[in-house]
Amino acid sequence: MTATATLANPGPTPAIVPTLRDHLSANGLREFSEGRKYRRWMRGKIGATKCATIDWYRNEAHGFHYQVMRTAMYDEIGAPGVFGPVASERYGAMLASGEAVLPFLPAAGRILDVGCATGVLTSWWAMQVPGATVTGCDNTPAAVSTANQGDAHAGNVSFVVADATLGLPDGPFSLVISTQSVVENADELPSVLGHIASVLAPDGTYLAIEPLSTLRGVRTYTEFANDAGMVLQSLGMVPYLMFGALQAYPVLEYRRVDGLPIASSVDITEAYATAYRAIFGKEPPTAPHSAGSPG
Repeated sequence: MTATATLANPGPTPAIVPTLRDHLSANGLREFSEGRKYRRWMRGKIGATKCATIDWYRNEAHGFHYQVMRTAMYDEIGAPGVFGPVASERYGAMLASGEAVLPFLPAAGRILDVGCATGVLTSWWAMQVPGATVTGCDNTPAAVSTANQGDAHAGNVSFVVADATLGLPDGPFSLVISTQSVVENADELPSVLGHIASVLAPDGTYLAIEPLSTLRGVRTYTEFANDAGMVLQSLGMVPYLMFGALQAYPVLEYRRVDGLPIASSVDITEAYATAYRAIFGKEPPTAPHSAGSPG
């Protein structure tokens, strides 16, 4: 008898790849224009006790046991059926970030999503590029377990536990992505960006869509990226709505360089101001710690 090879599931074909809105819905996310309606809906989905527990950990994370409480909070959020309702608070940010990554996805090669949580965006990006291999990593085992249990993932995506402050999955990767994840490690950001640079292929791209709320924050982030061996290629901004309020995240494209540092041709001040004006119709705030948009 002749043995028959079993081929890996190639994932959905482009003709049946869902829109991001449909994909978010299938993963339990819903869009709200009011915070109170969102909170009532979330409590109905995961229960008042679970909501109170997550809120308590979030509040305590601002105290002396920040890392311990944050880890416990993400363990709760990463459980099956919990991430979607909780993440719906930032539905607009996930929608905008997910779509903003599309132009940067290579048709082939290896892609890494740092801080993937339960892999909602990671799996959708993998559907767009069936010729690429996509890895999502997160430092919360519960979230990675939930990601690996997903039954609607493309066949070219996998999820692993990794702490970006300590190291990342072995490269090289042609594209590394982080969306609203890396800046949570603010105290260890130079180390994190160093690990990202180390797993990039020569001339590989790092795309950061992070909640850097000021020009000063973007400059500092870019300085750390430069120190890690990455140079800024482009600076844009992606708008989104949070409970009806217009906000935006900077979109930072870096390229790994080897050898001597290469100065970026991007004028950060002008690029930031241009992107800000295009979205908000006014000049960006000058205060280094300004509240509000872009958030």
